[in-house]
Amino acid sequence: AIRSYEDFVKFRGCRKDEPILLRNAAFNRPADGFTLETLAEALKDLKLPQKSLSAKQGGNASQCTLLVADQGENAVINAKPDFWDPRGCSFGILAEKICKDKLYLTTRSGKGRVKRVGDVLCYDKVEDEDRKDVLVESFLERAPFPLLLENEAAFQVAYWIGNTGNNFGLHTDMFTEQFLCQHQGTKEVLLLLPEDASLVDPFPFLDTTLYYKSRSRSVKNLPGAAREVLRIVMQPGDVLYMPSWWWHEVRTLEGPSCSTTYRFHLKDADGFLKVMNLFYQFHKSAAEYGTGDLAKHLRSFFSHALQPSKKTGEGWFIPLVSCGLGFALGWLWARHRSSVR
Repeated sequence: AIRSYEDFVKFRGCRKDEPILLRNAAFNRPADGFTLETLAEALKDLKLPQKSLSAKQGGNASQCTLLVADQGENAVINAKPDFWDPRGCSFGILAEKICKDKLYLTTRSGKGRVKRVGDVLCYDKVEDEDRKDVLVESFLERAPFPLLLENEAAFQVAYWIGNTGNNFGLHTDMFTEQFLCQHQGTKEVLLLLPEDASLVDPFPFLDTTLYYKSRSRSVKNLPGAAREVLRIVMQPGDVLYMPSWWWHEVRTLEGPSCSTTYRFHLKDADGFLKVMNLFYQFHKSAAEYGTGDLAKHLRSFFSHALQPSKKTGEGWFIPLVSCGLGFALGWLWARHRSSVR
């Protein structure tokens, strides 16, 4: 039995970049206290915020987010979810809506705001007048956590509550290592990491900040070569380790379902987001400049930097970042001089 982080590291060995499923993992407490039914009873009068707030809308990375997505009749939640606003309703009412409709609740702490200290999880709260953390605080007290979490290591926690058929869509969490824990219900997880990233059909990072999601939304819509995936069915008590960058699609087979993700951001996570967001902003500004020819040139400029080195056939990322940031400084300086004049 894996009862500590050291046990997990020893069990994982050199398979750091491979998903691992642990059946009947060791937790700090039973899962029967963290089901939709028990939560609906214990938190039936808990008042929720007025609006659903996505990660982008929720402010900086240290803050909580609370999102209720309305899947409607769709097989997969839209890349830009249709929000269902709580409008100050109680959690008891939301629980009823989750059971009757295809609403999907996810609420998460800010990055690195939770830490395991012995047998408890400590939450480094950020004051928030919108009360987006009201469920994170309540769930932290009740949700079981796996004993393999590293002691004193900071991480982000995310909770997922839905019903049969809920599907958040194919996406990647990029530079994170995470443990997905199933507490109630049954989920199907499809995992893939193709050598050719175009096979998962990501949104182009020059056009949108949704580049971590697949435009195809589901594995079944991908070309045949990309449908060779790892398929895992998770039951209560299971823990799935997902390494950095693995694309995944999670669908509830039998609900209600309650799950938790413990997400550890790697050192490159923030830098990668900054670079991608800079590229997006530079291209957006170029598209608004004159006839738009500058945007066309900029796309070819980035594409050229992505080509393998003629000497080594490798090392594309450093030239890409260097060229991109060099162009960024030049572009910002040109805009600054223009505004001065």
